[in-house]
Amino acid sequence: NNNGGGLFNYGSVGVTSSTISGNTASFGGGIWNSGNLSVTSSTISGNSVGFRGGGIFNNTNGNLSVSNSTISGNSASGGGGIYNNGSVGVTSSAISGNSAGIRGGGIYNRPTGSVSISSSTLSGNSASNFSGGIANFSGSVSISSSTISGNSAFYAGGIGNIMGSLSITGSTISGNSASGIGGGIYNYSGSLSISNSTISGNSATQ
Repeated sequence: NNNGGGLFNYGSVGVTSSTISGNTASFGGGIWNSGNLSVTSSTISGNSVGFRGGGIFNNTNGNLSVSNSTISGNSASGGGGIYNNGSVGVTSSAISGNSAGIRGGGIYNRPTGSVSISSSTLSGNSASNFSGGIANFSGSVSISSSTISGNSAFYAGGIGNIMGSLSITGSTISGNSASGIGGGIYNYSGSLSISNSTISGNSATQ
């Protein structure tokens, strides 16, 4: 089925102190997960797909934990770094330099998905159309003690939230850019909560 170029998981897998790079697939260039997957002190880089999840594709039943790791330089049409339909937790990690041909350069979260990001950095990710850093479509995203910076897209340079739930606490949204609208954050018919955070130096052309 051409999924999971590097690793295809339907069970329980722990990836520790490892590198998954230069793999290709239709979905999940580095990893395709529909089980329990932990990525610790590892690098997921330079993977690519024709469709979704350049670095990691996390399916509806997938539980993904990423800690002290780097997800960088991956590419897809949607979800350059991570494409999520399940549950994702990102802690003390960097998601950087990933790209999406359409939306969600760093992370693309779908309606059945929930994403929690803490003490992490999403930087230098890009999308041709929507959400360079994080695209949240009717899902749930919480961000705490993290930095979203230097991401770019036509709409929603940093974070795009469409009919979803987005919570930002103790974080910095800076230096993101949109060729259209919503340099830092683009919120459309969604629930957005921001507390103890800084939004600075973002730009939108239109």
